[in-house]
Order: sequence, then structure tokens, then C-alpha cells
Amino acid sequence: MRTAIDSGQRGFSLAGTLIALLLCTIFAATLSGWQRSLIQGFVAQRALENHWRANVKRLEEWPLVSPDQLPVQSETLLHGCVSITLFVPDMHGSGQPLRRERCPNLLSSSSP
Repeated sequence: MRTAIDSGQRGFSLAGTLIALLLCTIFAATLSGWQRSLIQGFVAQRALENHWRANVKRLEEWPLVSPDQLPVQSETLLHGCVSITLFVPDMHGSGQPLRRERCPNLLSSSSP
């Protein structure tokens, strides 16, 4: 019985196989890192949305202060960015400030 080596047929070279294996490993590691960073971004975005939702719910449950009476601070930052800080108290008078930053100049200059 003749083998592949005896009949003159050649398989893949060891160097080519190792390079392909290395590239496949690098590609898989890159995809897993990309997936991990996407998941972390979605988790952070969801936490921020839940934070805002909880504060809006607190405002609706506490009718003693209208939204027009809440302390709002606004300041202009670098590059025309605007920072708006709103303090939403809970029933006990404590609470956390909510802060949003908007940069309209950066958004408009980055579009083609």
C-alpha cells in the first residue's frame, strides 16, 4: 500500500499550519476582547438609564417640590460643552446629583 508521501503528494507545511493557527488564535482573542468591551458598555449604559429612571420615579412620588423648583446648575466647559447638574432629593432630603454633558460643537465638527 502506498502512502501520501510515497505517491508524491504533499500536505500542508508545518510553518504554514503554525502561522494559520497563530492567526486564528489572535483573531479569536480579538473578537472576545471586542465582545467583552461591548458588553461592559451596554451594562454601563443600562445602569445609567436605571439611575435616571429611578430619580424620575422619585420625582413623581414626591409631589412637595415641582420640577421647576429643583436646583439646576449649568456651566460651559471646554470646546463649547455644556454641563448641567440637577439635584433630585428623596423623601429624606438626601439624594444624588444627576449630571449630563453635551458637546454640540464636537458632534457637528466630527460629521463629514
